[in-house]
Amino acid sequence: ELENGAVVLESERDALKAEVLELRRANLLMAKESSSARAAAVDNEELKSLRSRLDAAQRETDTRLHEIVGERDRAASVSSELQTKIAELASLTGLYQDLQFKSVATELDLVPVRTELELHKKERQAAETKAAGLSAEIGDLIKQRDEAFSEKTVQV
Repeated sequence: ELENGAVVLESERDALKAEVLELRRANLLMAKESSSARAAAVDNEELKSLRSRLDAAQRETDTRLHEIVGERDRAASVSSELQTKIAELASLTGLYQDLQFKSVATELDLVPVRTELELHKKERQAAETKAAGLSAEIGDLIKQRDEAFSEKTVQV
């Protein structure tokens, strides 16, 4: 849009420059004619009108030129800001990829640790089951001993 606007403004500026040149030529032609006898008949009002048109055209050309320069400055600023944001995004993308790589590497490093942990959990569970069985056996043996002891004491 800015480029289209700039092209339109440039074409308007060129048209205004052409009109200014035409008015200057007319002014020069009038100046030449004024030196001759025919120039005395040239209307002073028409000369003033041409000069005011010339001044207006120059002011409009300057205004359009300032607008174009302002638009180009704004476009350059936006472009610069966009390039900065793209560079920041590229940097963040690189950091994100590094973190993903480290995360995968850490997960791979944890596989043997997790496997060993699961093995220890199974061993612990087996040990607890065995301990519970032994505890029950001890309880039975104690009960049997107490029964045997109480039978001996009853017989005595």
